[in-house]
Amino acid sequence: MPDERTFLAFDRTLLAWIRTSTSLLTFGFAIFKLLEERAKVPGQHPVMDLVSPRFIGVAMVISGFLGLLLAAINYIRFMKNNGRSGLQAYATPALMQSYVILMLCMLIIAGAFIGA
Repeated sequence: MPDERTFLAFDRTLLAWIRTSTSLLTFGFAIFKLLEERAKVPGQHPVMDLVSPRFIGVAMVISGFLGLLLAAINYIRFMKNNGRSGLQAYATPALMQSYVILMLCMLIIAGAFIGA
């Protein structure tokens, strides 16, 4: 019974990382749109001359991507170290959700750099 509680606790931790990474991603989009509108007004924001809204948005998306990637790697490592392998380690519902979000992040990041 304690082993199963440990696995469930690690699942909840991964879900918390998914939530945090998704929040970073959406906050990155919101900041990008907000700063993009404000950057259209010349001379009002001296910070906009140093850092572009696109850079800030992409940096937040990359930080969300890296956080989720490291959480997924840590989860898989934990599962393998505790005797779970195959579908039990690589195909849990939380990890499937992580995989989908990571793929979408890669597309967003690639699109940001290709569209630059």
